[in-house]
Amino acid sequence: MKIINILGRCLLFSLIVLSGCKKFEEEKFDFSSTSLPPYLELKSKTAKTVTEGNNLSFTVQVRTALTEEVTVAYEITGGFTLSGTMKLPANVVEASASVLIPTGTVVSPAVTTTGILTIKSATTASGLNLTVGRLSTSVEKFDVKVNALTANVSVTHASPDAPGVDLLIDNTKVNTAALTYPSSTGYLKVVAGTRSIKVNAAGTSTTVINANVPFEKDKNYSVYAVNVLASINPLVVEDNLATPETGKAHVRFFHFSPDAPAVTVGYMDGTDFVPIFSDRSFENQASATANQSFTPVDAGTYDVEVRLAGTTTTVLSLPGIELTPGKIYTVFAKGLVSGTGDQALGAEIQVNK
Repeated sequence: MKIINILGRCLLFSLIVLSGCKKFEEEKFDFSSTSLPPYLELKSKTAKTVTEGNNLSFTVQVRTALTEEVTVAYEITGGFTLSGTMKLPANVVEASASVLIPTGTVVSPAVTTTGILTIKSATTASGLNLTVGRLSTSVEKFDVKVNALTANVSVTHASPDAPGVDLLIDNTKVNTAALTYPSSTGYLKVVAGTRSIKVNAAGTSTTVINANVPFEKDKNYSVYAVNVLASINPLVVEDNLATPETGKAHVRFFHFSPDAPAVTVGYMDGTDFVPIFSDRSFENQASATANQSFTPVDAGTYDVEVRLAGTTTTVLSLPGIELTPGKIYTVFAKGLVSGTGDQALGAEIQVNK
C-alpha cells in the first residue's frame, strides 16, 4: 500500500510539471501575451533562390499590431552585399518586401553565388527600437542563393596539329584535363554577356586564342578552334536546339579541313547520290554563321559520302550513319588531306542534343 501511495504521488507531481511546461510554452509563443516586449521577426527563415535581375521577397511580422509605422533595416552579406530598409505600416501585424538582385551580382566564371539576409533593426516612427526576434539571442536571417543569367557554350578542339589545350573563361581555367583534338567540352554554363575566352597550350600560360565573345542569355553556342596551329582561330556559332518534329533529326555540316577543297556532302539512295550540303569550303566566321542552322532530315541509317564539289569524286565515305529521331547533330570535316594518323582527313559527328 505504501508503494502504491508513493507511485500515486509521483504521478500527480508529473502531471503538475507537464501542465506547467505546457502553460509556459503557450505563453512563450502567444502573440497576444503582454508579458513579452514588442518584437519583430521573419515570418519564414526558409532558404530562397532567385535569378539576378529579379526580386527577392520576404515577410516580417510583429507580435501585435502597432499604432505607428516601423522601419526595418536588412542586410545581405556573403558572396555579395546589399542593404536597405522596408516599412511595416501602422495597425498591421505583417508586411512583405521585394529586394531587386541586380544583374551582375554573380561574378563570372561562377554561375551562382550565396549570401545571408539578416534583419538588423526595427524602429518605430517615435524612435522605439523593437526587439529583433522573440529572444534577445535570436538572429533573424535566411540563406539566399542567386543564379546568374546564363548561356550554354560548347568548345571543340578542331585544329589538327595543335596540342592539348586549356580553356579559360574570364581568365579562370574551367577544364580539369587537357582538351585534345578533336574533343569537345560539351555544353558549359557561362554568365551571359561578353566573356573573355582564352585557349592556352595545356599546362602553360601560352595563349593561342584570345577573344572577347558575346553570349546572350538562354541561348546555346558552339566555339570551334580551327585551322592549323600557326593560324588557329575561333569560330562561334549559335545552336538552335529546338526539338525536331516527330520522326526527324536535325543535322548541320562544317568544313574544318584547312587544305581540303570545296566539298558536297550527301547520301546514297540506291545508286543515286542525294546532296544535302553543297559546295562547302573551309569555314571562316562569315560562312560558319551562314551555315549554323540545322537541316531537318528523316531519321534513319545513311551511307554518307563527301565528294569534291561539282564532281562525282568521293573523298570520304561514311557508311551506316544512324540518325536517331529527335536528336540534333553537327558533322564536321576534320584533319588534313596531307595528314596521316590522327591528322588524316576524316569526319567528326557531334550530338548537340
